[in-house]
Amino acid sequence: MFRPESVCHLQVDGITIERRAQAMALVGAPDIEFNHVVMQLTSPATLEIGSASGKQLRRFVPGDIHVIPQGSKVSLSATGASHAIVVTFDNRVLERSGEEEYRVGSGSSLVLHLGIRDLQMQCLLSAIEEELR
Repeated sequence: MFRPESVCHLQVDGITIERRAQAMALVGAPDIEFNHVVMQLTSPATLEIGSASGKQLRRFVPGDIHVIPQGSKVSLSATGASHAIVVTFDNRVLERSGEEEYRVGSGSSLVLHLGIRDLQMQCLLSAIEEELR
């Protein structure tokens, strides 16, 4: 999973929230063990993405959000010194959330997205990051 230095972290109800300093991050398990929502906070970084369809290089800037679902078959290698806010949780958190809102079934799932620009998510993750500081 992501292996950069954790600057600070918080665990609540099965959710881990960390502010990480990264010079290099690697994700490369056969299956990703947990869901990750990551927002880059500083410095542009280059990410090499490997999947069944091959490898590609992409450049990301502060504010870019990555959603990496549990069970994904993808490898990621990031270069460039940067800080990120990382929210990690497993599918039970999504299922529990669905039950609390009286949803029927287990239709809650995430889809792999890299480099999302979403103002509401940026504001939420920035507020969480500020609280961690």
